[in-house]
Amino acid sequence: MKRTLFPFYSFILFTLAFPHANLWLFAWVCLVPYLFFIYSENKWHKLIIIPSCAFFIPMAYGCFGFAYFSFLFYFIFVLFMTISIIPVTIILKFIIRKGMHFTNILRNIFIILSISSVWVTYEYFRSSAPIIKFCGGMLLGYSQTYNIPILQYASIFGVHGISFLIVALNSALFLLLMPLEEGERREKIIPFLIILFTIILVVIGYIKSSIDIEQKEEIKVGIIQPNTPPVRFWEWNDLDKREEKVITTLFQLMRQAALEAPDIIILPERAFHGNFSEGSEYGVSRIKNLAKELNIPLIIGATFIKGKFARFNSAYFISSRGEITDRYDKIGLFPFGEYVPAGMLIEKVINQTQLYKHFPSVFGIQQHAPYFSLDEYVNIDWLKAGTRPVVFKLNNKYSFSTPICTEDVPPSIVRSFVNRGAQFIAVITNDVWYRRSSMLYNHFFCSVFRAVENNVSVVRAANTGISAIILPNGRIKATVRDKKGREKMVKGYIVGRIPITNGKTFYNQYGYIFPVLCTLLAIIFFITSFFIPYKK
Repeated sequence: MKRTLFPFYSFILFTLAFPHANLWLFAWVCLVPYLFFIYSENKWHKLIIIPSCAFFIPMAYGCFGFAYFSFLFYFIFVLFMTISIIPVTIILKFIIRKGMHFTNILRNIFIILSISSVWVTYEYFRSSAPIIKFCGGMLLGYSQTYNIPILQYASIFGVHGISFLIVALNSALFLLLMPLEEGERREKIIPFLIILFTIILVVIGYIKSSIDIEQKEEIKVGIIQPNTPPVRFWEWNDLDKREEKVITTLFQLMRQAALEAPDIIILPERAFHGNFSEGSEYGVSRIKNLAKELNIPLIIGATFIKGKFARFNSAYFISSRGEITDRYDKIGLFPFGEYVPAGMLIEKVINQTQLYKHFPSVFGIQQHAPYFSLDEYVNIDWLKAGTRPVVFKLNNKYSFSTPICTEDVPPSIVRSFVNRGAQFIAVITNDVWYRRSSMLYNHFFCSVFRAVENNVSVVRAANTGISAIILPNGRIKATVRDKKGREKMVKGYIVGRIPITNGKTFYNQYGYIFPVLCTLLAIIFFITSFFIPYKK
């Protein structure tokens, strides 16, 4: 019975390493009970069921915020993540059993490298696969966001490299504690070398993070966190009144920030709830005039509508003269929140077969509609993806880009902006749907890693939090807080200076090379294991 609980112990420690607890030290030991369970359990039905049940705990907790805006996606995602641990468990069991054939040093090297590479391959798939890649939090590496010395190595290997190091140390501790057969001698040199190597990396990382950031220039940015609630269905008939409340809040915060003379003011995703391209000209004109009055350029998130059906989630650049000089349309749309995968096909099939009329209990009020509308049925925005990565120019001198919402989750999008010349990144997001859940921090951690990976400053404007100024070494310079120190669901602003850096790192140049090598290594270990006899 005690052995059966080992996976639960592991994934509870896994959960505690992430917010709200933020006990990142637990990540370095969290997989040890799980590995003991794999090593000692020989009943395959338990190897399938028990880790899945245990892994459900951190996935359901860490991704709970999804339930607030799309319970369907939350359910599908957590179910998929729960099932995904099954092949990992089976592969690790197979490799560990075969690794026992070796003796002493070779056994330790084989087991540590194979476990680490398999786990990184698993996380690489989770963070790169279509649809789910925009939910790439809860990777082991993200637990080290506040561990500044270890965080520095993200500039070389990315978040997957941090995960590899954590799993390697977990594997070394597992080998040090693993029960031996009678008469067998424990070989400690390799596990101790892994522990010593980790300590050395911490010392080097601490020294590196303590050195002042090399910079030639810096700019001052203002970040607005308005904390405006989402549009609810009873407010659609009174949008003008709501728009006035939102604009009043934005103007108040912008005027306060302008007193500190920032070079640019950043407002969140969908800060303006109406159509910024046309219509609601009353609100649009006021925002343009305010930029001109303050003599400060703005970035503001709003909707761009082109034609009858094309709606975009966009970021507008308004110059200090009150002119819209450029616009970025979000490229990486969030599944089941901004679109439904294969949604057009589903909608077409349902309309042609008229299923919505034959099953009224399933489709509700849609049964009386002249045609079935999937976006109304699942209550999501039906947006069109942009096609043009945009690099804005500030004062015709500094270049920057604005990932929108979850575009800072997959590392490839921010990396592509930096490779196109962006000297700093301004993430704008709403995150109101996550309420006060840990998803706010899970999403925020991604922005911190993108700063270190690309050696650029990241400023983050979120509607309800977490809004922050993040330095290229991952240190959080400032966040929007209220008088009680709360960062979530509060209204406020911050103004601060950020360094302009060159954005050149090993990771920025070579991207996913480390997890790809880990994937190849995992495949080699897996295939090789078939040719290794079992040790009786």
